[in-house]
Amino acid sequence: MFSLFRATLLAGALVACGQAAQAEPISLSDALSRGAESSPRIAQSRAQADAAEARARQAGVSPNPELSVEVENFAGTGAFSGLRSTEATLAISQRI
Repeated sequence: MFSLFRATLLAGALVACGQAAQAEPISLSDALSRGAESSPRIAQSRAQADAAEARARQAGVSPNPELSVEVENFAGTGAFSGLRSTEATLAISQRI
């Protein structure tokens, strides 16, 4: 039983290989373009080039302004209990 299964599997593999060998021929330029489209190394090189271009564009742009808020002396004890002695500071900064 096992040898019949193995023989059937081998016959199926041979048939599949025979069909792959009968594929239609392609030209060299088509083969090269298909290879360039599916090559992981070429895709990696394109991604690295795109990243380098993006870094060069970002280097010429000024940084965004920064907004910060600081709150002090809230929810304490004694004179600082509740929100009576709360101090808040709002700051906007721009790197030059």
